[in-house]
Amino acid sequence: MVRLARNFPLEYPIKIASRGRGITSDTASKIRRISRPEEFEYVLHEHTTKRGTHYDLRLGDLKANKGYSWVLRKGLPEPGQKRLAVRTFDHDIDYFDFSGRIKAGYGAGTVRKADRGRVEVLEARPDLVRFVTIHRRFPREYLLRRIRGKEWIVMCTTPKHGDKKIPPAKPSFLNWDPDKIQFTGIEWLLPKLDGSFATLHIEAKQPVLRMFSHRPEHEVLSAIEYTPRFPQITYKKPPKDLDGTILRGEVIGFRKVGRKKKFLPARIISGFLNTSPEKARRVQKERGYDFQYYAFDVVRYKGKNVEGELPYSERYKLLEEIVKKLKIPKIRLMPVAKTPSQKEKIYRLIKEKKHPLTEEGVVLYDPGRVPTKFIKVKFRPTVDCKVVGYTEGKGRLKGKAIGALLVIPEGGRLVTHVGTGFTDAQRREIYKNWNKYKGKIAEVSCLEVFPDPEDPSKPGKLRAPAFVRWHIEKNIGR
Repeated sequence: MVRLARNFPLEYPIKIASRGRGITSDTASKIRRISRPEEFEYVLHEHTTKRGTHYDLRLGDLKANKGYSWVLRKGLPEPGQKRLAVRTFDHDIDYFDFSGRIKAGYGAGTVRKADRGRVEVLEARPDLVRFVTIHRRFPREYLLRRIRGKEWIVMCTTPKHGDKKIPPAKPSFLNWDPDKIQFTGIEWLLPKLDGSFATLHIEAKQPVLRMFSHRPEHEVLSAIEYTPRFPQITYKKPPKDLDGTILRGEVIGFRKVGRKKKFLPARIISGFLNTSPEKARRVQKERGYDFQYYAFDVVRYKGKNVEGELPYSERYKLLEEIVKKLKIPKIRLMPVAKTPSQKEKIYRLIKEKKHPLTEEGVVLYDPGRVPTKFIKVKFRPTVDCKVVGYTEGKGRLKGKAIGALLVIPEGGRLVTHVGTGFTDAQRREIYKNWNKYKGKIAEVSCLEVFPDPEDPSKPGKLRAPAFVRWHIEKNIGR
């Protein structure tokens, strides 16, 4: 049972005679029923009076032109926490932007905006409101539920990182050289998409699907949720019989160029996912971006773990069934090649940069193995780079070896750090005989060569670089 804190301002003992404090009435109106997501105005006011400091949570219903209001002692809770909230008078939405001093009467004291923006109300009725903050980089989902009279509970339902309900989106991979692929092998072949890994949670009791990254939010180690960034994917109601199902897949983006679609590189998708949902939606509209979710595996099916129980061939059959049942155009099945001719065709299209979804590489799966063996094959271009410096090694290599080489692609001017591809022996050798290696030409593989921002005709920095070998023919000393 939740009890009120001492001196908690449940009711103000005065008669409201004026709307000068933004109050629309001396009662709390009935909350409008909402079954589909709607945007509301939002503010969290920090309110200091003679009785102490409390917080006023206000949700502005734009259609009803009312600001539903609650009083909280310590502000909104963090993930996994819940606090008492007391429903109070409705306020004008114009009052949401107020900050300053109220000299006398109701609410006399100082008001400051602790947080201001917009939220998406996912569902609402007179005794419940579920909403998510879309103006913040890391959105939070909250549930307001009335327990009795004017007393409500507010809970932060954003999951914590490491929650057993959220499996890692990104499985572990083995890396193969492209020359190792045998098209007559038992492995199935899928295109390696250049997007962002994510798990898609089918929760039929909620009005939306939920999508999560495999990375944590570092501030409070809550899970990073993508759900409000992709309403065209997640704000759909799934079939009830799929409740408890979790898919693993990849979000990829496209940009409309005339009648054609050109897929977006991962760096653009990464930037898109690191902004607030509100801004992300605006960017989609302004730049003509479109996103799709390609599912390639099933982690749980109707609440039961299948990833560690069934071979991939059986999980893929389940996946076909699930995607068909969802009937959501933006959620698609990852294409898979099973026969030698199918595998060779996809491989060739990707290597020749003619595949409609990717240029990055392929993934191989053993369809009969439990647990599944994931093999990643990337087609990485190589670039000749001049060595101009190095960084010191850390830990056991400190003072004994390099950490990374600093290189500049030939014809460019920007420095890239190359920290992988070396053996410990190579790192020690370069550190010990630096003058021998300074100015040498190294062959470096990468996923992409970015253009120089100041001169796009010249190479800039390299994406995911790795040392391959020294270029014997181009060693130029200093």
